[in-house]
Parts: sequence; C-alpha cells; structure tokens
Amino acid sequence: MKTNFNNFILSGKRGQLGRQLMIFPFVFLLVIVGLSIVGAFYFFLSQGYDNREIGAANLAYKAEKCIAENIRSDSELKEKDNFYEKCKINKEVFEEYYGINITKDGNTLFHYGDLTPCYLRIGKSENYPICFKTRFHNYEIIVSNNQKIEVKK
Repeated sequence: MKTNFNNFILSGKRGQLGRQLMIFPFVFLLVIVGLSIVGAFYFFLSQGYDNREIGAANLAYKAEKCIAENIRSDSELKEKDNFYEKCKINKEVFEEYYGINITKDGNTLFHYGDLTPCYLRIGKSENYPICFKTRFHNYEIIVSNNQKIEVKK
C-alpha cells in the first residue's frame, strides 16, 4: 500500500497548524513594508522644497542661450521689452519674482530688480532671494529668484 507523503502531512492537524502559523510572519512583514513606505513618503514630502536656486539657474541658462542665438548687438539687449520678446520670457512672472543683471566687460547691458542680497553673501535664507551667477564669453549674468512656493498640508 502506497501512502502519499504530501497528502498525509496536509490532511493531518500538524500540517494545517503549520500553514496557519505562517500567516503571522507574512502579515507582520507586510505591515513593516507598508509602514516603511508610508513613513518614507511622509518624511520626504513633509519637508519644504526650496527650488529658488534651480529657477535662477534655469533663467540664467535661458538668458545665456538667448544672447548667443537671438541678440545680435548690445543695443538690442538694453531694451527691456526687446529682451522679453526675443528671449521668450513672461514679463509679468519675471518682474514679480526675478532680478537679473547682464554685464559685458564690466558695462551693464540689462538690469532689473534688486540684486543687493546677491552681493552681500547672506547665505540661504527664506527672506532673501537665492542668486545664481554665470559667465560666458565676455558676459556675466547674475540672476536672483525670490519665488516662494509653500507646500500646504
């Protein structure tokens, strides 16, 4: 008479008890993994994110690219409306949140906004704009960004 070993263990009380006990470690691991994921999201998203430096760097890059591709002479750069139009910059957003100073060989070609905090080396503060400075060819571009984005909880 042949006995199937698997049927014997699964049909007996010991086999059923083993299967039922294995649910507790499985549920425990699921709870630990779930709490870890929720905790990571909470800690990551609960912190405010300061994107002012990235915004200033993007605007400096856009101005640099615009000068290289669209501005033919320094006199074109001195006209504010011409700068906004040729560089495809939204004037209202720019004038509300940004400041910029473009110089060539020490002569100011385009200036808008208060860049005093950029020269004072105040450091990172929520109350002062973040500045970004870049150079290419004979141009120097300094951009400040004071756009504050608050994450509402």
